Amino acid sequence: ELLSPTNHIWGPATYLEIVGEHGTMMMMMMTSVVMGPFGNYLVPLMIGSKRVAFPRLEAAAFWFTPAAYIILLSALWQGGFQSGWTGYAPLSIQQGVGQDAYLFSFALLGFSMITSSINMTATIINYRAPGMRWSRLPMIAWGMITVAFTMLLSVPILIDGLYVMGLDRSVQTAMLYAGHGGSSFLWENLFWFFGHPEVYLLALPGFGLTMEILPVFARKPLFGYRTAVAGMVGVAVLSFFVWQHHLFQSGMNPDMRPLFMLTTELISIPTGFIYLVGLGTLWRARMRFDVPMLFMLAVFFNFLFGGITGVYVSDVPVNVTVHGSYFVMAHFHYTIMGQLIFAVMGAIYYYTPLYFGVKLNEKWGKIHFWTMFIAFNSTFLPLFALGLLGMPRRVFEYAARLQHLNQWVTVSSYVLGLSLAFFVVTFVWQLAVTRPKSPLNPWQSRGLEWQVGYPIPPGNFDKIPVILSGPYEYGDPNALPVADLTPAAPSVVGVSSGGEI
Repeated sequence: ELLSPTNHIWGPATYLEIVGEHGTMMMMMMTSVVMGPFGNYLVPLMIGSKRVAFPRLEAAAFWFTPAAYIILLSALWQGGFQSGWTGYAPLSIQQGVGQDAYLFSFALLGFSMITSSINMTATIINYRAPGMRWSRLPMIAWGMITVAFTMLLSVPILIDGLYVMGLDRSVQTAMLYAGHGGSSFLWENLFWFFGHPEVYLLALPGFGLTMEILPVFARKPLFGYRTAVAGMVGVAVLSFFVWQHHLFQSGMNPDMRPLFMLTTELISIPTGFIYLVGLGTLWRARMRFDVPMLFMLAVFFNFLFGGITGVYVSDVPVNVTVHGSYFVMAHFHYTIMGQLIFAVMGAIYYYTPLYFGVKLNEKWGKIHFWTMFIAFNSTFLPLFALGLLGMPRRVFEYAARLQHLNQWVTVSSYVLGLSLAFFVVTFVWQLAVTRPKSPLNPWQSRGLEWQVGYPIPPGNFDKIPVILSGPYEYGDPNALPVADLTPAAPSVVGVSSGGEI
């Protein structure tokens, strides 16, 4: 569509519907994609538990998710919705059945996120094995518990807002419609109180995966474990104090702008903690450049662009200038896709031997990585320039002088899509056809999950292990094994070492 400023494949309404569907799918679904395979599967293994705290509750959370997918996709055949993933009124009140699909799918996923968060929090607090102190908790577990905390506080606000939207649409209460005495600012505040923590719901698991995998290939202890944990907790807490920077142009009280500009800039401090811990881990490391490590290094490269531009976007003068432009879209994609998606890709290559007993081909993996990395940056880096040149987002017509950059971005996005298609084809081929057998612990990881071996037995462990040391003691010849998997006295499921630090 954007190859040309005037030749149109779709009309403006259809274009907005596709953009809205894309944004909602990416923001809604990626949280469940991360919490599922990397949270519910790995965390019990990592903390020495036989199961999650509430298996049936987690099953309910799982089945909410495909139901939400199906309902959201059905919007395309019901007239779509032009309000985008943010669902701003009055568009959300004026749209047809497709907007109802948006509303119900978002609400279903909200219930899934709440139930999953309750389960994850209870599991990590109460089901840690003896010796699994908070100071020995793997970084993925820290990422998941901070995400669970954030979801428990933010998602109910979203569901309240969706309930109000549903009342406006069904019984014309007009709470969000200014034309009938309501206020669209109410929805903006309710939505972004959830929506900005939602950004960190995506970023924190990515940080957890990255911090988990880096020491394995650096063959060094994680530099500043407590600092990284403080960074994650700080991001989770501060995420609730930044939402109004999305309203700088919406008519908010000008006296509130400096406060939210300050809080938004402050969140870069705990984020910087995490980033510096990663750099410290890489300093003077004897790195192995296997495919998972390449993806984690790309996380740091990409997030640098997203983080630096985020500091600028938080300033009121810059925010007012670039609001609603491709500059903001580039910042967002570098922060989320450049961080989370690359971290997830690296984690797939890293954990496939544990999940399936298959080690993915290194040559194919590196082809996938370099194609995806180059195409990603070739797609989204020019968007910063387009934004500064005045290209607004969510438009299907634009100034002719911007055509060359748009053509470059479009072609690059095709290459990015092909790189992901190449990954899917090679991944399925290796799992279904060739199945190259993997050693039990191909990365020589100290993580407790790797000590069990493939296939993981029912209940994860024959006996609840006793944790003897931390998971990141690489390079220390005197380090104890991470756990005793066959303790003399059987442990009781659910015993927590929560009193230890």
